[in-house]
Amino acid sequence: MPKRKISPSAADRTTPPPREYSNGRADVTIPPDSHYYVDVVPNPGEAYLTLAATFMFDPTTGEVNEGAEMVVTEHGGVPDLRTARYVKGETTVFHPIDARYTELFGKHPVPHRHAYFAERSDIREPLIKGVNSRMRNVEGMQPVVPFSDVPLLLQIRNRVAQKIDVPEAFFNFANVNLYWADKKSRLGMHQDQDHRNPIESGPLTATVTLMPPDCNKFRRYVFVPNDRSHPIYEILVRPGSLNLLGRLNNQQGKHGIPEQRGSCARLSINFRHVPDAAPAAVPDPRSRSRSWRRFRSLRPGRRFDLTK
Repeated sequence: MPKRKISPSAADRTTPPPREYSNGRADVTIPPDSHYYVDVVPNPGEAYLTLAATFMFDPTTGEVNEGAEMVVTEHGGVPDLRTARYVKGETTVFHPIDARYTELFGKHPVPHRHAYFAERSDIREPLIKGVNSRMRNVEGMQPVVPFSDVPLLLQIRNRVAQKIDVPEAFFNFANVNLYWADKKSRLGMHQDQDHRNPIESGPLTATVTLMPPDCNKFRRYVFVPNDRSHPIYEILVRPGSLNLLGRLNNQQGKHGIPEQRGSCARLSINFRHVPDAAPAAVPDPRSRSRSWRRFRSLRPGRRFDLTK
C-alpha cells in the first residue's frame, strides 16, 4: 500500500521571509557589508548618452547599432574556437549576440549584452569552479577593451575609487552589462566570482548604474539571503548610483536584476580588482579544469601586490 502524504501543520510551515525596500533616493546598507550610494556620478544622463555613442548602441532601446557588430571568425568549424574582433571607432564593445548562451533546453541567448575592460590585456576574469556549467562563455568572443579607449569610463572609475578611498588604479578590470528596454532583459540570481580581493572586507564589485535622461521606470536590485529568517532586500537602482557588493553578502546570499517590463535601457558598469589574473587566450574546448592551479590568482593563501 502506498504511503499517504501527510500535510504539514500550519505551525510547521515556513513563513515568508521579511522584506526591506528602498526607493533608491537615499544611501542604504544591506547587512552585513553591502552599501548603496546615490549621486556618485554627476550628470548621469549625459554620461549615459556619451557612452551610448562610444559603445554604438541606441540609448532608448539599448539595441546595438546596425553594422556595428564585431566581426566573428571561425577556426576549423569548432564552435568554442570562434573569435570576435573589436575595432575602436568601428565596432561596438559588446559581445556578439550568440557569444554567450545557455545550453539548457537548447541554445538561448543570455538576456543582456556584455563587455570587458581592463588596464592591461593580460587581466581577465578567470573561470572559477562553481560557475554554471550550462553557461557557455566563449572567451575568444569577449575581446578585452583597454580603459584608455574610453576616457569617460576612467573618470567614472576614479570617482568610485575616491568614494570608497582606494587608489584610482585599484579597479583594474570592469565588465559592463547592457540591458535592453521594455524586454525580458535581466540578470539571474547568482553569486559573484571571488577573485580573492586583497581588501579582506572590501567590495567584490562596485556597480555604477546609468540610464537615459528621461527614464522614469528604474530596475530593481534584489538580494536574497540564504537564511530565510533574514530579510530580502530590494533597491530601486537610480542613475548615477553606486552599489557595493561585499564579500560577506556574496557568501551569505544571492542577488540579481529581475525581469521588468516597461523599464528603461540600463548600463551596469561593474568595477573589480582582479589580481594576477591569467592571460586572455582562446581556450582549448577539451579542457574543463577550473582549479586554482590554472589561475595563480586563486592559489590558497596567496598575497597580492597592489602595485602590479
